[in-house]
Amino acid sequence: MEYMKIYNQQEFDLLELKDQVILSSLVGSHLMTSRDSNYRTKLYYLNNFYIEMWEDIIDCEIMYVRTFKGTRGLTPYLSHINITALY
Repeated sequence: MEYMKIYNQQEFDLLELKDQVILSSLVGSHLMTSRDSNYRTKLYYLNNFYIEMWEDIIDCEIMYVRTFKGTRGLTPYLSHINITALY
């Protein structure tokens, strides 16, 4: 895998899980990390699409990766943003 290659969403989706994780952390923009009782969810932005990674908190292993375009998939993350300090 070429890490400096510009991947589109379809090419990224075809990569192996380990390569998706490496590529996201090397060249993607980390936007947010959230956590629930079992998983840590990391959100990245890369070349016009978003990457959501689900990491098992106990094993510290990425279990699932999902990509999406548009803002509809961002809804769960937007509720965590607090801008009251800006006023």
